[in-house]
Amino acid sequence: MKVEVITLLGAAASVQAFPWMAAQMREEERGFLGDMFQNIGQGLGLDNLQSDFTKMLGGSNGKGIVSQFTTMANTLNNIQPGKMNNLFSEIRNGMAEVGNVSVPQGGAIFNKDWSSLTEEDIQYTFNLDRNNNDCGCDEPERLGYGIWGIGEDEAHPWQAPGPNDQRGPCPGLNTLANHGYIPRDGLINPVQLFVGTWRGLSISPDVGAILTVLSWPFMGDLTTMKLSIGTKVGLGDGLAHHGILEGDASVTRDDAWQGNQWSLSQDRWNQFKQEIITHGNGHVTLKALAEARYRAWKWSYDNNPQFDFNPWRMLVAYGESGFVYQALRGDAREYTVDMVESWFVHERFPKGWGRRTVPVSVPELLAWAAVIEVIKPAVPGWRLFGMWIGLPNFHTLSTFFKGVPGATGGSTLKDTGCNVANGVLTWVPSTFSNLIGGLNLGQLNGMSC
Repeated sequence: MKVEVITLLGAAASVQAFPWMAAQMREEERGFLGDMFQNIGQGLGLDNLQSDFTKMLGGSNGKGIVSQFTTMANTLNNIQPGKMNNLFSEIRNGMAEVGNVSVPQGGAIFNKDWSSLTEEDIQYTFNLDRNNNDCGCDEPERLGYGIWGIGEDEAHPWQAPGPNDQRGPCPGLNTLANHGYIPRDGLINPVQLFVGTWRGLSISPDVGAILTVLSWPFMGDLTTMKLSIGTKVGLGDGLAHHGILEGDASVTRDDAWQGNQWSLSQDRWNQFKQEIITHGNGHVTLKALAEARYRAWKWSYDNNPQFDFNPWRMLVAYGESGFVYQALRGDAREYTVDMVESWFVHERFPKGWGRRTVPVSVPELLAWAAVIEVIKPAVPGWRLFGMWIGLPNFHTLSTFFKGVPGATGGSTLKDTGCNVANGVLTWVPSTFSNLIGGLNLGQLNGMSC
């Protein structure tokens, strides 16, 4: 029985973690696993375990794990080559429009173990020392670099969204739309994403490229090349679509299982605000962000029968916390709860706020994710047929992906970033992965795999 259970859970985890396996699973293999579930279920007194497993794998409703991953793989395979080439042409145009961005290279920090990273390591590596006042300016509340000015200027006044304007789960994008850095109707093309996030938030082109390749094929309209930052418009489901970038255990949004995963939850916001007050004395700290992220995870673990906190979702979730900690802080020396409220509740730049001079890059967000998670760790995994299937902790995430081609078994920042990337690229069509490789993102941020 013990061997069967371990084999079974390993198979289920593999289906989730390695969708190229799931997409090729034969009917007889599903039947074998289903029979195994039935035997185990009868032994445990769980008569519905086999049917639950069938629903998990494929199900008649088309919402099983295999169905979801097969749909994603088929989506990429079925995209007309011309549309895919147009998308990557738009990405290159967006990168060119932003221009040459000097992204700090990670250097030695790439070779540090996830669990040994410190806030000081990241600040030093990415030139984020907020006690520095190299410019000699008379604005002690600002970083002192001050070359960009404030976000809410004459060209970008705040305007509340209209009844037909799209807003979604990302307060940063919602705020950019309210200020006109991206179209105010919330429908954007790739170039507008690159330019708007750079000029509004100092988001590096490597982050913009990853957001684009994860969004447009699955949630955008490749005919019009438009993407809704909210819910479905035209042929695209929008960024509020559950499962790729939006996921369970959000700090300020409900889980998809509750019915609305894109609007601000007042209850969750109140909790987040209190966490900043309690753990940072009214200032945003790593401790406050870690407590908020764990609280959101614990609620979903206790209440959501469909809770999905797979390793990819976990990486995105903690990367979001890093984004809140740094990108939304901008060049401010003091980062207060009132500033966060302006972003999340009013979706407006805080008064006097200016964007960072240092670009926000993928390696930096990965580093902040690791530092925040280690303060109060959550556990990646899934709620399947009434049971929680936990996976190795965040700092062994790289090892979890080491079975993919070209992966290593290490747990450094670079190992993890590259192994997760390899894991994703393994199951996508080679034409798609080749186009991604042609963007040379590793040369931009120094994290060449």
